[in-house]
This record gives sequence, structure tokens and C-alpha cells, in this order.
Amino acid sequence: MLYLTTTDRFDTFTAFHAIKHDTAPNGGLFVPFKMPKIEMQDLADQSFGDCVALVLNNFFATRLTGKQVEFSIGRNPIRIKSAHQRTVIAELFRNLDGSYEKMERRLAEKICGCFDTDLQITSWLAIAIRIAVLFGVFAEMYKQGMAESVVDISLSCGDFRLPMAAWYAREMGLPVGNIICACAPDSGVWDLLRHGELRTSVQETAFVELERLICGTLGVAQAANYHNTCKAGGIYSLEAEDTQKLNRGIFCAVVSDDRAGNAISSVYRTSSCILETGSAVSYSGLMDYRAKTGESRTALLLADCDPADQAAFIAGAMNITEDALKDLLR
Repeated sequence: MLYLTTTDRFDTFTAFHAIKHDTAPNGGLFVPFKMPKIEMQDLADQSFGDCVALVLNNFFATRLTGKQVEFSIGRNPIRIKSAHQRTVIAELFRNLDGSYEKMERRLAEKICGCFDTDLQITSWLAIAIRIAVLFGVFAEMYKQGMAESVVDISLSCGDFRLPMAAWYAREMGLPVGNIICACAPDSGVWDLLRHGELRTSVQETAFVELERLICGTLGVAQAANYHNTCKAGGIYSLEAEDTQKLNRGIFCAVVSDDRAGNAISSVYRTSSCILETGSAVSYSGLMDYRAKTGESRTALLLADCDPADQAAFIAGAMNITEDALKDLLR
């Protein structure tokens, strides 16, 4: 697959460049020349490893097999759970190393090994792996009868790579409805998506990935404008019409730390599911989205970390001891 950049529609690059570097020589971020289309019915009977291999092979022209993926991250590296209020939780830490971050690294090693390059998880490589994992998660949901024709997905914004992975996956054919972005109270992502204005002099890690969203929705010229504004440290603003385009299929919610603790307690009381902090933030954002829109279809949350690794905070939120929490997690 060939790649363009967010700031230039003419220069093309190979997959090697997108794997090796975060940005192109022109400063733009790598994006596929043409996003591959994948039909979910083609994956419904495939294993998680097969789904991941198929998507990554599309992006990087690798020749991974499902068995190679399974050998690297385990045969059953995720677990799908059903919680209350039509919420599905995908636990992505059920792999050989016990965290999504380590699963990502093992998959990156397989991809980079095919290109004989030093391992560096660049931004596009991280997003591509997330996309592949999302297709695998949806295939597992279908097998277990937990998916509808359209599924919302609620995510913690963080560096915005995860929302962008969901956005690209939807463009590729994954039946994602709305992408709910749970933001911190002082997030610039909220400012841009809700108000169409962003003060780029106050930098956040998410600002970089917003360039991909702007490119995908408003085009290369607007993305180049955003890129140059960020370099200069000015105020980036959009007309109301462009702000609406940028928000299409995306809902922003502001979630404070104390709400994450409340979500952990509430979900455990109602469904006996124990959330880690990232999925607790996502759950709170989902509740805001449903309260505002009245939507109630099935929604997906992603849990990247083992709750045992956050025992002090989670046990405190549940008002139990850490030993009691560890007993519940066995």
C-alpha cells in the first residue's frame, strides 16, 4: 500500500516510511492512499488472529497468518464481557504479557520484522494495530451474539490515536455508529470539536492526531492550515459548517477523575464487572451521550489494563480492600 500525508496530496511513500517515521519530510502525518474496504461478513467466522492478520496485511503488504499472530500474542488474547445497559467490554489485556501495550509491541515486532527495521512504534503503526484489533473484537462480538447491525464505541481520548483508529475502522466498513470521545475537563479536543476553535499554543499530545481527523473530514488544504497554525502557536478556528462536518459521527463528553471512580462502583454493583480506569472514563462518557441523545443501542468499551495493576484506586472506588479486590479478580 502507498501512503500520502495529511499536508500534501501528491507525494507518495511506501509502507516502510509509515512504519519507520512518525512524519514525512514535509512534516505531515502518513495516511493510506486508499483505505481498504473489509466486509464484516467475511470475518464473522474468522479467529481473532485471522482478523488481525488480514487487516495488517492490507496496510503493510505483510504475509502474516492467523497462526503467526496467535503464536505471538496467544490464541485467546481478549475477552468479551456483557455489562448492564447494553454495554460490551472488550478486555484487551488477556494476552501472554498481560496488557494491551505489550500486545501492541509484539504485533509491531512481527510487522517490523517483515521490513527488517528497528522497532519503533510510530503513530500510524499504532493506529493500524488498533484498527486490526477492533476488527478482531467485532468478529468475537458477532460470534457471541453481542453485536447489532451498528455498535457505538466509547473511548478515552488520551493522545487521540484510539478515536482515530475507530474513525478509520468505520471508514473501512466496521459497523461503528457514533464514536464517543471522553475528554478531560481542560481538553483542547473538546474546544475544537464542540466550539470549532483551538488555542494551539497550549499543546496536548492529542493535537497531532487531530490533524488526521481534519484531513479525513475537511481535506488536505485545511489539514495543512491546521498544521501550520500549530507550528506557529496560533488560534485555529473553523466555520460553523466545517465544525459540523468535523463532528459528524463523533460525540464529545467531559469526564473528571471522580466520575471514573463513581463509574467503577456503579458498574460493579449492577453487573459485577470490574472496570479499569480507562474503560471507567469511557463508560462515563457513554452515559453522557445516552442522556443527551436518547440512544440506547449496544456500545463497546475497551479495557487496555488489568484492574489488578490499578488495585489501590479501584479498590478505593469500590470501598473494599486491595486483597478483597484481588480475590474478586481471580
